[in-house]
Amino acid sequence: MSIYIPASLTSEQLEAIISALPGSRNKDAILSANRMVLDNSYMIPPFGVTKYENSDSISWEDDQSRSFKRLIHGHTFLGCLTEAYRQTHNVKYLQKGMNLIHDWISKYPYSKSKNTMAYHDETTALRLQYWLKFYTYARKELGGQDRLVIEKQMRFTAALLAEDDFHSTNTNHGMFQDIALLLFSFYFEKEIDVCPQFKELAITRLKKYFLHIFTLEGVHKEHSPSYHFLVANNVRRIAGWLKEISPDLGKSFMDIYQGSESYATHIIRPDGYLPAIGDTEAKLVKTAGYANLYESPEYLYAVKRGTRKAFKEK
Repeated sequence: MSIYIPASLTSEQLEAIISALPGSRNKDAILSANRMVLDNSYMIPPFGVTKYENSDSISWEDDQSRSFKRLIHGHTFLGCLTEAYRQTHNVKYLQKGMNLIHDWISKYPYSKSKNTMAYHDETTALRLQYWLKFYTYARKELGGQDRLVIEKQMRFTAALLAEDDFHSTNTNHGMFQDIALLLFSFYFEKEIDVCPQFKELAITRLKKYFLHIFTLEGVHKEHSPSYHFLVANNVRRIAGWLKEISPDLGKSFMDIYQGSESYATHIIRPDGYLPAIGDTEAKLVKTAGYANLYESPEYLYAVKRGTRKAFKEK
C-alpha cells in the first residue's frame, strides 16, 4: 500500500507523525471495524458494544455518560476503521469512516453546537488527530468531494484550536490541543499557508505550559502524582516524534522530560503503587501504563517494588 508523502516530509518523518497519532482502541481492530460495517455496532472501550438500530450512523446524542460522548464525538472509532484498512486495503472501511464523518459534520456545525460535547476542548483535539490519521491512509483513495470535505473540516478545526479564546491555557487539555495542532501543521506545512504560524504557536504554547506546570526541580505543580506521570509521558512522546522532524526542537522537549524523572522515581511507594494524593488513586505504576516511562535502573527498581531484578535486566 502506497501512502501519499507530503512534500515537506520524508517517509521517516511521516511515519513519526503517524506513530504519534492515536490508533485503534480495540485489540482486534478488524473485528471492531467489521461490526461497524456489517451491523452498525461500535466497540468503544470501556463501554462495551453499542448497536444503533435503523441507522447507518451513530446516535451522537447517546447519553450513556459524558465520557462515552467524548469518545464518540472524538471519533475514536476511526482508529479501528483506519487500522483495518491498513491491514487489508479494503476500501469498505474508508467508506464507512467517511459516511460517519459526513453525518457528524452535517449535524454539528460549530455555530449551533459550540457549547456542546461536540466542541469540548480536548474532544476537538482528539477528533482532529483521528481525522488526520484516517486521512493519511485514505488520501489516495478518497474521491475529490470527500477529500474537500475532510480537508475543509480539518482546516477549520486547526484554526479553532489556534484561537486564544478556545485554547485551554495552562491545562493538560490545552496540551492535547497543541499536540493536535502541531501534528496537523507539520503534515500540511507546505500545503496550507497558515501552517507555519500554527506550528510556531503550538510549539510556543507547549513550551510555556511545560515551564509553567513543572517546578525547576521537575515536579508537576498540581501535586497529584498521576498528572505528573501523564504530562511527563506526553512530553516524552512529543520529543520522540519531533526528533525525526526537528532534532533541536526534539532535544528541548527531551530535556524537560528527563528533568521530570527524579520526582517520578521517588514518589512511587515501596510496594510499586502511586500514593493516593490529590486526584490520584493508589494504583500499581506498571498497570497504569507507566512501567517503562523512564529507563534508568533507579526508576525500574522503584516500579518493580525494590527488587534487584530491575538492575540485572539493565
